[in-house]
Amino acid sequence: MKFIVILLIVFFNTNQIIAQDKKRKKKQDIENSLDLDKISFEEAAIKMLELQNFEENVFNPLINQIFKFSSADLILEKDEKEALRQEALKDWYKMQISINRKYYSKKDLIEIIKFYSTDVGKKMNKNILPIMQEGNSFGQAWGMQFGSKIQKILDQKRKEKN
Repeated sequence: MKFIVILLIVFFNTNQIIAQDKKRKKKQDIENSLDLDKISFEEAAIKMLELQNFEENVFNPLINQIFKFSSADLILEKDEKEALRQEALKDWYKMQISINRKYYSKKDLIEIIKFYSTDVGKKMNKNILPIMQEGNSFGQAWGMQFGSKIQKILDQKRKEKN
């Protein structure tokens, strides 16, 4: 019985060590692939966008909406839509690279990529869309409430002048 317990302990410890080594290797692979001398600005920007799930969270909903409202999804064949989608995605990435170039250096992008590769970066990425949606809804409600408050003050001031 003691032998089985010892074997189980050794087995679980070995698995834990292997998992930690895989995690360390993955982190090293990410850092090695982000060597300033080996990666272009464009590659770093695309990697950052990929880690932000940009295509899934931003591009796909937008392109699907365009296809729907233009009736392209009803008229075009599946392969035609996919060709247009790929062309649009390429153009979208070029535009995003251009925008990012205004605000970030290659070194900045690499640091952002490293952050997005951490557990908290992944958590942030996972929650950013619902946070933005909730913030937009809250902001609209707040803006209407605040605008109403200002309007009441202005109405009162107008009454006082007359």
